[in-house]
Amino acid sequence: EHGALHTMAAHHDTGSVWVETAPDQWDFRRRHGQYLTIQVEQRLGDLSVAGAVGHRTFFDEVGGERRSSASSALFASGRYRQGSLLFEADVRHIDADFRSLFTNTQALTPNRKGLRWMIQWDRNAGRVRYVQQDHQRTDGLRSYRRRQLRLENRCGARQFLLIQWQPTSQLRFGWRTGDVEWEARLDIPELRCTYEKRGVRVVGSLRPLAGWRLEFMYRQQPSIRWVFKRSSDPGRYYLFGSVLWELGRSWWELSLGEWDRGSFPARFTDEPQLRLQFGWTF
Repeated sequence: EHGALHTMAAHHDTGSVWVETAPDQWDFRRRHGQYLTIQVEQRLGDLSVAGAVGHRTFFDEVGGERRSSASSALFASGRYRQGSLLFEADVRHIDADFRSLFTNTQALTPNRKGLRWMIQWDRNAGRVRYVQQDHQRTDGLRSYRRRQLRLENRCGARQFLLIQWQPTSQLRFGWRTGDVEWEARLDIPELRCTYEKRGVRVVGSLRPLAGWRLEFMYRQQPSIRWVFKRSSDPGRYYLFGSVLWELGRSWWELSLGEWDRGSFPARFTDEPQLRLQFGWTF
């Protein structure tokens, strides 16, 4: 009944840059390549389906030598609602060195394949949700499984209890009043506070034994996201920031570093790099 097709093609080229290719060895290096992504969405009554495919070619030229590589991605998802019952599922295969620029595949972790599904039951007073994920690396050497049950009480101040037994055992308890949600994780321990209103989302988390993290998101135009976190280890911190403009069928993004996807331990060892990306859809 309702459908959409999105196609994006882009070319990137760093130009020749004078870099250190090995200890005390310098040379000009050029990296360039092309991206192509196609995304399809369709809605048929209570059923919504979506799919995305992407392909990337990459060239690395240094010292008169040229190396090339290619990678691809496939993602498909479905969503079905019937009364108080909701079911969602998705399947993916994302090559290890695939990087997309601006479709649904952008948010997917590289080097993953597998299935994820979720079933949810809603009533006026509460909600029950079960999530199961069976992912692994594309080479099959490591698995990423998840089993998670969430119970919600939506009478008055909303409360929830989350129990997870894969990949790690977790026990979370939270409550929401107005625009603020508090969450306590009892197994680490961790305290998290989330404020969300009119396109603004702020998330702060504190781990007394590890450090703290603060994330800010603005979801209007231009969209903004930044993260600052500090470890309890002296001098260990990480900063990320991005600004994304969408102008009709074109877009461009200025970013510093890479998003840690909400994981506190991630990215501390990375050196944040300033990047400018742009593209268009047709």
